[in-house]
Amino acid sequence: MLTLDLSRTTGVGPLELGLSVRWDMVPSGVIFDIEPRVRLIVRAGDKGFDGVLCVTQRRRLLASLPLRRDPHRIGAPLRAICPDCGRLTYRLYVSGIVRLHYNSEDKEQIIYHFRCGKCLHVTYASGQRAEIDRANARMHRLEQRLYGTQWLPRHRGRRKIQAEMARQDMRWLGCLSASVLLHLGEA
Repeated sequence: MLTLDLSRTTGVGPLELGLSVRWDMVPSGVIFDIEPRVRLIVRAGDKGFDGVLCVTQRRRLLASLPLRRDPHRIGAPLRAICPDCGRLTYRLYVSGIVRLHYNSEDKEQIIYHFRCGKCLHVTYASGQRAEIDRANARMHRLEQRLYGTQWLPRHRGRRKIQAEMARQDMRWLGCLSASVLLHLGEA
């Protein structure tokens, strides 16, 4: 699924009227057979919107998304409005691609359909793993942090890391079944 992440404006600045920039959509999961590089153009809005985000590729319009200012954020940045639910969002996903063929000139037009993560029920990969796998991953990260502090004399965070490792170890043991714990006790 291709992601149009409008929060990654580092080096470009915030979305403002008149902005025209090349953008790489981030592939996550399934990759379509389309070019992920697009051009984003922010134009003045109409019908009560603060702007319109035009997604183009090789001067062809792929999608047009209304923008509205988010009054709850510092500077009231422009955010896209999800076409399905009307939520303000900065991350949109390509939920479908329509290819229109013209018989007269043998040309094709591609139209992207964008939706927000709530509409597409997008979840984080870490939330889809089992509890024991999350505990193992956390232990691995903590071991790496502890390894990085072993050459520092009197590192203040070392005790906190060791205490968190003990908590994660108890969490890991809590995930094991009773039969496995009995088997470990016998060994």
